[in-house]
Amino acid sequence: MAMAAFEDLELRFEDITSAFTNGDLDEEIYMKQPEGFNIGGPNKVCRLRKSLYCLKQYARQLDKKLHSVLTELVFKRIESGRSDYIYFNGEVCIIFPIYVDNITLVTKSPAAIDKYAQLLSQHFKCCDLGATRGWPTDIAYSVAYLAHFNANLGPAHWNALKHLFRYIKGTFDHKLTYHGNLAGCEPFITYTDASHGDCVDTGHSTADFVTMITGGAIGWYSKLQTIVVLSTTEAEYMAAIEGGKEIALMRNILSEFGYDAQQGSTLKMDNQSAISVSKNPEHHGRMKHLDLHFYWLRDKVENGMICPDFIPTLEMIADCLTKSVPAAKACFCGEQMGVLA
Repeated sequence: MAMAAFEDLELRFEDITSAFTNGDLDEEIYMKQPEGFNIGGPNKVCRLRKSLYCLKQYARQLDKKLHSVLTELVFKRIESGRSDYIYFNGEVCIIFPIYVDNITLVTKSPAAIDKYAQLLSQHFKCCDLGATRGWPTDIAYSVAYLAHFNANLGPAHWNALKHLFRYIKGTFDHKLTYHGNLAGCEPFITYTDASHGDCVDTGHSTADFVTMITGGAIGWYSKLQTIVVLSTTEAEYMAAIEGGKEIALMRNILSEFGYDAQQGSTLKMDNQSAISVSKNPEHHGRMKHLDLHFYWLRDKVENGMICPDFIPTLEMIADCLTKSVPAAKACFCGEQMGVLA
């Protein structure tokens, strides 16, 4: 959507009815006849000619079918010289609420009551709230933070949830917008940040990143790190690794769209020590206890794919994804990420 805004194209959304039943089966699979639908007797079975939702291969079969159809469609469009098969109607508008509150909650709440547990679980059950890619940027941290307490809830947690809902209702007209201008000559910029040891119960840190294209956020992440780290530098460095993975993903996607990266991608960080660790191998002497896969970032920096760059904390727009921030900072982060009323 962001690149459609940049290219001044039109964008059209399509929904495929009963999507997974459109896939063709390569295997010979039989199923029992549904209850109340008997042809040839109750002992007869049906051979499937199309995929069903309950099959293990249903997603793969749809992907293959969709790929073949879209490939044929795009080929026909290019062959006829047309470039209007993408429809984009002005600016992209997605509801993105703002939430801010300075709260500190603990899992072992002495006032945990079943009533509050039921109320909160009704809203958040059956969701992987630890990873918040699907949640709006300004409430991603808040949702992930509240989700830590699903198993042991009390009045404080319920009040925090109601506070979140009030902010959502009060900012329901906020939208994510893409203005169509790239930042300099770079197609995208990634910001990464961390809050060291902010989990009272476990001592784990919160890591996040946000990727920007044409003035709007296109990808973000806020999650507790899986291990306890000893310093702010380590927390920031591990957050940068997650941002680096997103950079690798974005470079691959954009190259498929025809936007091949001609230079390293910028990774904005507000910790000079973490930047030094990612650039200079000699700084790894004090971080040998980290698993080897954490050194992936250093290799990507060395080969020029990722370019860490310092940014002051006051200008770090990813702050609202790691902690509760004052209202002024929340508004600043939201506006910088393209969340506008």
